[in-house]
Amino acid sequence: MSAQELDDCVGFLERPGCGADGTDRGQLLTLAALVGGTAFVGWRISRAVRTRDAATGADAGPSGTSRRGAAGRAEPGDADADGPGPSAGG
Repeated sequence: MSAQELDDCVGFLERPGCGADGTDRGQLLTLAALVGGTAFVGWRISRAVRTRDAATGADAGPSGTSRRGAAGRAEPGDADADGPGPSAGG
């Protein structure tokens, strides 16, 4: 390939006749390794969080946060959020 032909093949869009003919095995193996590694790390993190929560008896809801929310503020439905409530006032 001459210098002029090489200049014709450099750019954002691959032109016909430039570059590889197809996806090679190395790219697929690299992609599989990255996806597998990411899945493994996510699995280990989720397992560690579940083990920690079981050991501490954390009050976690289905979203993974406690009833007080991520920032520790009381939610509107909490019993102690607005004080004693209407029945305690008499």
